[in-house]
Amino acid sequence: MRIFAGFILCWVVACSAAWCQQDTAQTDNAKPLPNEPLQTVTEGSTPAPAPSTESAAPSPAELDLRQEIPLREYLVIPRVDLPGRRVLHQDPIEAAIADGTWQAPEAGDVVTTTAGKEVAWELAIADPRNRLSGPAASGGYAYTTVDSPVDRVMLLQATRHVAVCVNGQWLAGDPYGMGPPYLPVQLVAGENTFLFHVALPGFSAKLVAPSAEVQLLTDDVTAPTPLVGEAAKLWAAMPLQNATPDRLVGGELRVTIGQTTQTTRLPAIEPMTIYKPAFRLPAVEVSEGPIVAVVAAYFPRRDTGALSPDPTAVADLTLTAAKPTEPHVRTFRSKIDGSVQAYSVVPATRDTADQSGEHRPAIILALHDLGRDHQAFANYFRPKLWAHIVAPQNRRPFGFVWEDWGATDATEALANARKHLAHNPRRTCVLGHGFGGYGALRLAMQQPNQFAAVGTSGGKFEFIAAPTSSTAGATTSSPAPTPVLATTLQLGNASQSTTGLLRNLSNMGIYLLHGADNQRLPPAESRFLRRQLGEFHPDFVYYERPGAGHWWGPEGVDWPRMMDFFEARQIPEPGDVKQVDFTVAHPSLASTCHWVSVQRQEQTFVPSRVVIQHDARQRTFRGRTENVAMLSFDVSHLTTGNNATFILDDSRTLRARWSGRATRLWLAKNEEGVWKIVRQPPPTEKYPARGGLFKSAFAGDAVLVYGTQGSEEENRWAESKARFDAQAFWRRGNGSLEVVSDVDFDASTQPNRNVVLYGNAQSNAAWPALLSTSPVQVRDGRVDVSVQANVRPEMGDDLAVLMIRPRPGSSTASVAVVGGAGVAGMRRTNRLRYFVPGVVYPDLMILGPQVLTRGADDARAAGYFGPDWSVGEGQIEWRDLAL
Repeated sequence: MRIFAGFILCWVVACSAAWCQQDTAQTDNAKPLPNEPLQTVTEGSTPAPAPSTESAAPSPAELDLRQEIPLREYLVIPRVDLPGRRVLHQDPIEAAIADGTWQAPEAGDVVTTTAGKEVAWELAIADPRNRLSGPAASGGYAYTTVDSPVDRVMLLQATRHVAVCVNGQWLAGDPYGMGPPYLPVQLVAGENTFLFHVALPGFSAKLVAPSAEVQLLTDDVTAPTPLVGEAAKLWAAMPLQNATPDRLVGGELRVTIGQTTQTTRLPAIEPMTIYKPAFRLPAVEVSEGPIVAVVAAYFPRRDTGALSPDPTAVADLTLTAAKPTEPHVRTFRSKIDGSVQAYSVVPATRDTADQSGEHRPAIILALHDLGRDHQAFANYFRPKLWAHIVAPQNRRPFGFVWEDWGATDATEALANARKHLAHNPRRTCVLGHGFGGYGALRLAMQQPNQFAAVGTSGGKFEFIAAPTSSTAGATTSSPAPTPVLATTLQLGNASQSTTGLLRNLSNMGIYLLHGADNQRLPPAESRFLRRQLGEFHPDFVYYERPGAGHWWGPEGVDWPRMMDFFEARQIPEPGDVKQVDFTVAHPSLASTCHWVSVQRQEQTFVPSRVVIQHDARQRTFRGRTENVAMLSFDVSHLTTGNNATFILDDSRTLRARWSGRATRLWLAKNEEGVWKIVRQPPPTEKYPARGGLFKSAFAGDAVLVYGTQGSEEENRWAESKARFDAQAFWRRGNGSLEVVSDVDFDASTQPNRNVVLYGNAQSNAAWPALLSTSPVQVRDGRVDVSVQANVRPEMGDDLAVLMIRPRPGSSTASVAVVGGAGVAGMRRTNRLRYFVPGVVYPDLMILGPQVLTRGADDARAAGYFGPDWSVGEGQIEWRDLAL
């Protein structure tokens, strides 16, 4: 890094005297130690004496062993990639790191961006509050170094960055500025490099010495409201920071309230990381007011291996009890990753103790806008005589924008609320504000049989604009999509557009509320939605509030007319649903509408539609289908007989009879495209709950298993990447993904748990037990794909692979791969955006060495395994058709 004297002099003159006395880092033509607060010097000069009010400047060794080191001076560069959510992004700086050609920049060094523009690195200094602004603070990079006289563990507190590469290893960032806890980093003796990918203006970073090697952190607690009169073992979670090079095994958490203690066993905690374990609170009778729970972590002693009698870390958790009739927070264990998630409840004011059936209250599922907390959002709703308000969190205030795991969080919160709240299941409605309105519409479209009505307030309708070749990752020089790119475009269209799903709302009420002066989300989208609904929907209301903006107080979400609209509606009984008009993008995203379920598509991820009329008295189903290979019908409401008649796509009449208490019938097309009544397919084949798509592996209480049998570089990459993914899922989604090595992973235990493997068949010892029968085998220097009796090879140690397969021996679990044919290929997966909402990855992707500079032009293969999980029956697109 070069610092020019002219720039320094201008900066010194511009700063106030007070700021000039603060720590700066300037040197004369030598590469600086940019985070040493040395005195200002100019070229050829001698340092000025220290101000009389301060002591002499510390030596570098004394300085670098301080308890806190602000990172203030950087070399920065504006955005080098293209903005947007992409399946395959392009980034020349990230590409250089993956290639192993990255070199520390100097001021004036030029980089050619993805858009073909030349930009240069330049010096930038954080403001007095240690914040960085300017062009680089909106998607650019910031580089700095820290010298340490010794190997040392520090805690990195950084905010408003996507990720940071510390000494060549990526750590997850804090893109939404949520703040601490801090991530442990290992400083080595000598120079340590930090390359931040900045997300937002106001980025800041500093290093802090840990006060203890192992700590329980109270900054990010997920906890419930204990209810007076309920002595239940409630779930809570608190981050545990392991700032040591050791794996913590055999530990437990003991939580004490009063004289009662509840013990929860801990999974192994990886070194130099943060894991947020779930634990039980002891079941005690509580009274209103604050309650202090003492949380203590115990681990085995290093010398004896026996559990230490003294806690390694202790923290107080203060809870505030409430009456069951008052607003409160409930928690639950998520089926996604075993983490603890929370939602708020505003209970109905009607006494439900003696109520049953139709007289029980409704549930209104309320989805907040981006950046809001579920408790604050729930507080905007007045208690209602006739309905409970249930406000899920989306896993974080920003979370997953009610996509992906955010949508699942809403579904899980609703399911948990139904267990605890007396309610009428036919009277469930969903509403959302801002992007929560988008989430409400999407949830209602994907699960139309779950809701009587849907409402939006200042809502977003389309997530983002329909993708183009550039948004899917193609270079600007690509005149037309390659076959591989066409596959990714199908994914983007299906996952990001809601226009084609509107008719899924045909059997529920819709209320659209929008501020006429909403500048943040103008009413244009709601007006478009009104026009679309006007063409077919018999039960919707549109109201545009004059003079109102995006947020116009609690009334903007607790709108009385919308509440009256909700109160008057309920989900129809199955026999009362005369017609279903249902479109799905992929069965794993949505499959069921009332009594029909799309089980399998003809062309994967091309929208499938069914329009079917049903006469319950005549026991007939008649209609047409588009891009549907298999359907199932719920016939449990046909209680007076054991037969039904089906006429699909004007084919011949099918008459089905069943014995016993069958509740579902299956129909599939044969090779000639003729509908037949068939048996339910075995769970070894694809079905909606295990239908592929790479991202689905990060559910099912997934465990991340990194390889240790490869080269030193491969092993270091695998461990770092598994930790990065766990950190990213925690930061973005309040997650708790467990990380273990392949030698510590036992495939025979927990056979129905999802697994994500990092590495390949030679570097990860868990591969043989989980993927030995996979038609795709990733080895050193090659990727072999078996198509029936033939093997198609892709050669090179710089190939990257993402893949998902069924887990052997399980009818529900999956195994995914994040890896490559060598460390050069593995590093190309470092920053793939699979935790970004709305970005969908197929079952298989094989990526070439130039994917980070050419995007999908160097994607070797992408697509979906067949219904039997084979390649031959699947839809895999290849870049090089001649191989």
